[in-house]
Amino acid sequence: MLESLIDFVAAHGRVPKDEELPNKDQFLEAFGTMKQAFRVVQTVTDRKEWVKIADRRRIDLLVHLALRQFDGNYSMKDLPKSTQYDVRAFYQPFKKADILASKLLFSAGSLDAIQLACRSSSVGKLTPSAPHIHKKALHPLPALLRVYEACARRIVGEISETNLIKLHRDSKMVSYLSYPDFWENPHPPLASSYSVNLVEQRFDFRRYDNRKNRPILHRKETFIPSSHPDFTKFSKLTSDEEAVGLYENSEMIGHEEGWLKIFVTKQLKIINHELTKS
Repeated sequence: MLESLIDFVAAHGRVPKDEELPNKDQFLEAFGTMKQAFRVVQTVTDRKEWVKIADRRRIDLLVHLALRQFDGNYSMKDLPKSTQYDVRAFYQPFKKADILASKLLFSAGSLDAIQLACRSSSVGKLTPSAPHIHKKALHPLPALLRVYEACARRIVGEISETNLIKLHRDSKMVSYLSYPDFWENPHPPLASSYSVNLVEQRFDFRRYDNRKNRPILHRKETFIPSSHPDFTKFSKLTSDEEAVGLYENSEMIGHEEGWLKIFVTKQLKIINHELTKS
């Protein structure tokens, strides 16, 4: 019976109102109140983890409210009932949440703020021009970068073939990159890209799959969260490649032909993400 309560708190970061669970009568009969039922859950789980979940959901809600402003002004009553309860739990009164959401959305137009958020992010591969993040790592990003990316998505729409997202920090742009065999290929080549200009509100599309010498990826573990099942496998390959000096010539390894030439010279090959002698 407690599983539905656990799922709800994991999704919202708060204890539900009585009417928000379909089996509320069972809860009230067994525990008296929803809060008392959740105390039972806390006795057999890690309380600190529930605090972390609440913190994450508080940020999720702020991002949601910031993006909601794209559709014009709105009031508390315009939100779904469950979202209204979320706001009351984390940001009461509504005006406080509205002001914070407006500030967050406004900050997405500041490159200084974007620079700071990029440097503070714990996920993604940070280069001099931009952090690169796998789309599965968007959620752990700082709230400002999530809003920044969502602004671009409002222009270009959802791009199903996207693997990596490049959040430019030296210009107001977001690029959506496609590596169709990202998970299978140890060093996948770039197939296409959409570059979204947030100032001019337009995007450019480029194809790479018809080119002879395409850009390729290295250090795949840097694009995904450390909790991902493939993180260790990717990290080990990178470590092995570094150990035999494959990354010494950074200018040569960025494209298919240069990378292949190094492998031929060193008589190496990769099978199932494991480096071995050819």
